[in-house]
Amino acid sequence: MGYRARAHIRIDGAPDLVKRCTVEIAGGWIEACTIGSGPPVLLLPGLGGRATFWRHVWPALEDRHQVISLDHRGCGGSSRNDAEYSIEQMSRDVLAILDRFEVNCTDVVGHSTGGAIALWLAVHRPERCRKLVLSSTWGGTNPYIKASFELRRKVLSALGQNAYEQLVDLMLYPPDWYAHHESELLAHRVGVDVDVQILDSRLKAVIDFNLRTRLGEITHPCLVVCPQDDAVIPSFLSREIASAIRGAHLRILPFGGHAAPRIMSEAFLAAVLPFLGLQE
Repeated sequence: MGYRARAHIRIDGAPDLVKRCTVEIAGGWIEACTIGSGPPVLLLPGLGGRATFWRHVWPALEDRHQVISLDHRGCGGSSRNDAEYSIEQMSRDVLAILDRFEVNCTDVVGHSTGGAIALWLAVHRPERCRKLVLSSTWGGTNPYIKASFELRRKVLSALGQNAYEQLVDLMLYPPDWYAHHESELLAHRVGVDVDVQILDSRLKAVIDFNLRTRLGEITHPCLVVCPQDDAVIPSFLSREIASAIRGAHLRILPFGGHAAPRIMSEAFLAAVLPFLGLQE
């Protein structure tokens, strides 16, 4: 196993150069990216699993941080294989990335499934985490999560990827934002390369994840942030996490659906940067 640096490239309009790296792991490889220098901050994307989810957040961090992100195994530029996907498996891939970059401890910002990974790290490998930002995530399965993600699995199986992507976009984005950005979303769907079997396994990983009874063990400084109108991971689940983690701060944003770091990045950063110590 090893590390292969690739050329610096521009990604989706990011204002600075992003260094893309291939990190070999057991059973395949992970595509990671870094930008900036300084104390590390790890950005973990959600179920879509692509580092570029954070492209609107990178510029606010790169001047004072080494920003690290990655494509999850089975997504983007990372390898596809028959691994049994779980939050634990995804978390161990993240640990492999931190080891390759020789990062012993880092701030962790996780969105949705990335937030579940952050919780797993905080419980099972607390020494690798400094501060936690949990964006639109959940602590454990419940009837709403189970029904919602089982419906996604059924649509994927019965109607295929295109219908699945249509459903997910309707769930992710606020209706008025969707109405003004439909052409952008349609163009994005055409470029999405998904292995249906892997996606189904990742959906099952979301349903199976449950650390609710262990959230009280987390002692890291923690910010929990979620838009009030999130229909994928409703804000009551963020409130539950904030209540369970001693000293956690809760910020409920008024708008953003399940994609605030992307479509409401200024409001998201206004909540996150002071917590990370990057803004007075």
